[in-house]
Amino acid sequence: TSAQYGADPTGVAMSTTALQAWINTWSANKVPLCAPQGTFKTGTLHIPVSLNGFQLFGAGIGATTFVAAAANQPIFQFDGAAGWETVTASEMGGFSLKAHASGSTGAAILVQFVSHSTFRDISIEANGAGRFTKGILARAATYSNTFEHIVGIGDGNPCPKNLISFEYLLGPATGPNL
Repeated sequence: TSAQYGADPTGVAMSTTALQAWINTWSANKVPLCAPQGTFKTGTLHIPVSLNGFQLFGAGIGATTFVAAAANQPIFQFDGAAGWETVTASEMGGFSLKAHASGSTGAAILVQFVSHSTFRDISIEANGAGRFTKGILARAATYSNTFEHIVGIGDGNPCPKNLISFEYLLGPATGPNL
């Protein structure tokens, strides 16, 4: 689990290095990563192109929460792109993403060069005066992905203006339960 790598489930200490090391080990093991209950304060976590089939599941919305450690950065960023390669057949969900207290002008999840992947059961949450302006930003050769049960939750502040935004798409995205 993420705790084996030193991630702090209380949300007090930064967990970026521990969580990124945990994500990177997936490429060697190819087993789903299951984040435990807790709140994890983190910078951007990168999902590289080498992680086709990547799977990350939390303990549920409200049970596993990733909190942005700084404004104006995504919590998860899928890093397909090199030579138009894509991250394929990935799946993530079962967690909450909370904005930095001072807010963000960006997305909670940046999905670029990703195909045939599923994002489900994710809440995008405000944090006092802070909020993400977009929940999930799908762009640049992102196609045939499924988005299900993506919710915005305000904290006395509006949830993201756009839960899912699309830019420069090359194919269909589905998601009847947005």
